[in-house]
Amino acid sequence: MCEVPVEPTPPRPDTPFWIISEQYYQSCSVCWKEKLCDQQFLPPVNVDWDRIVWYKPDLGWPFYVPLKKDALGNNWMLEFKSFGQGRAAMQARSIGGFWFSEQFPWDLFIETLRGCRDYMFRGGQFAEFTPIDPELCVAIEKQLDNPPAGWTFYRLNVDENRKNLAPSGTTRFSLPYRTR
Repeated sequence: MCEVPVEPTPPRPDTPFWIISEQYYQSCSVCWKEKLCDQQFLPPVNVDWDRIVWYKPDLGWPFYVPLKKDALGNNWMLEFKSFGQGRAAMQARSIGGFWFSEQFPWDLFIETLRGCRDYMFRGGQFAEFTPIDPELCVAIEKQLDNPPAGWTFYRLNVDENRKNLAPSGTTRFSLPYRTR
């Protein structure tokens, strides 16, 4: 039986959650507009629309998308980034989680993962990609074969992953993680 994922509460006001793709336009047009908005993986009622900081408002591309605050005044802040910014642009920040869209450079992944040092939420580290560069896959495949203690990898193939998905995940995308 699959347990229903527990959404972690944000630990502070505007807790960063990074959404990173190869190019900035991919983060905005694919991750934000296509997946989060058009397919409504992020319910519009959860967005603090008045506080969005827009990169290209005419295209609906944001820099930052704050979600609504909880009773304690804390909330998630979606921040859109690109691989092109490089590892140095992602240093020092403490973040609540991340979503890599498309195959990523390993050093960028390690720096982003380091950003989760204060908040290592279950299911808060998400990577999706179609491998196109075999050299970038070597480090990832090593981790898949021998994951660090406490890590679990899931492939988003519903048939192979049915036991890890919430019941609604068989008919609609669901973040595939389990609570313990």
